[in-house]
Amino acid sequence: MLQSSITAWLKKPLGVREPAISIPLSKPESTLAPSPNTPPPSHGQPSTLRSVPPSLPSNVTLSPITKELIPAFKRVNQLLLQIPYPKKFYDELLEDDITKSISRVALWKDEGQSTSPKSQLVASIRCRLLGPPSDRMLYISTLTCLSPYRGHGLVTVLLMDVTSRALELYGIKSITAHVWEANEEGRTWYRNRGFTEEAREDGYYRKLNPTTALLVRKWVSSLDLTPTGGLALDAKGADEQENKD
Repeated sequence: MLQSSITAWLKKPLGVREPAISIPLSKPESTLAPSPNTPPPSHGQPSTLRSVPPSLPSNVTLSPITKELIPAFKRVNQLLLQIPYPKKFYDELLEDDITKSISRVALWKDEGQSTSPKSQLVASIRCRLLGPPSDRMLYISTLTCLSPYRGHGLVTVLLMDVTSRALELYGIKSITAHVWEANEEGRTWYRNRGFTEEAREDGYYRKLNPTTALLVRKWVSSLDLTPTGGLALDAKGADEQENKD
């Protein structure tokens, strides 16, 4: 069962607390080390997936989370999320190739300035790989966007990008996340991107009322990353919904 398997992974000891979405009301997640049997990325094969739509703002670039970007990534988490993260949470992005390959940030560069502006980290997605090779899942640990930069489709593009990579490198079958039952905005955001609510878990959020978490899931294939696919929403068309991130 999807609920029991994911819950078992999330309850492993020595936990790293990871909310499921940028609204700072989500469940601690346990340390989820990728399976040692996970095959390494297969390099050299041309990609047939379109990970970034042409409507991405021209002043925005996507980037892996490098050592230089860790401080900015940490500041955004501290600003938007109420859960503190241990050093291991950030070290894993530098030390674990799988986690690094399926985590991305959006860098925003202000235009029209007389001097060359620096890029600012304004949105991010951090994921983990879960499950056996026959049912590999992309689990969304954190998904954030600074409020002044919402409405540009940035989080949708980040989701598309990591999904594309996870499909190509690891052959994932689905994307999963936990959402607080009372988080109507977050639930709407996921529904509009083709996720369905598959399970309820009472007591998941011990410090919230209600305490229930909803496990959402979207089955994916390469078709989801085409212009007509469920994830490949045009960034401008997704602007209204992106205000929920």
